[in-house]
Amino acid sequence: MPQNAKNKHQIFHIDANVLLNFYLDDDPDQHNTAQSLFNRSNTGDIDIKINTFALGEVHQNIIKKYNYEYDKIAKLNNLFDNGKLEAFELKNITIDDLTKEIKKLKDIDSYMSIGDILNIAIFLLDTEAKFFVTFDTELNNKKIVSYLKESGKDIHLY
Repeated sequence: MPQNAKNKHQIFHIDANVLLNFYLDDDPDQHNTAQSLFNRSNTGDIDIKINTFALGEVHQNIIKKYNYEYDKIAKLNNLFDNGKLEAFELKNITIDDLTKEIKKLKDIDSYMSIGDILNIAIFLLDTEAKFFVTFDTELNNKKIVSYLKESGKDIHLY
């Protein structure tokens, strides 16, 4: 877990499922794991980012579950306002680089969903980020994990 991280000020990208489990509390074990990422004790140790594509998925699921109760979105926005979460915007990477990375990932694992490929590609193109946190067991693919390690990155699968 990040609290035990050897290096201070690490940058994590989180998958939509991590933020949804933190927010919705549908699975108590996953909720507690996700919640530990946002503990106050982590302030200064790690920065947590979510790309805008994954953030759109989170908003979509919250809106579906709560039938457009906008105060529920406000709760999510508090994570940003309190500096516990940062949006990694796609404008920070070029379309050409993103397209190339998507192709590489698709060549490595043609069965991976396009959403997972896009999230991993965006994570790979964030030069600051070192860890991708997810609950998605399909991303525990040896070829993908190996490719990430070659790029100096890693997946934390919980």
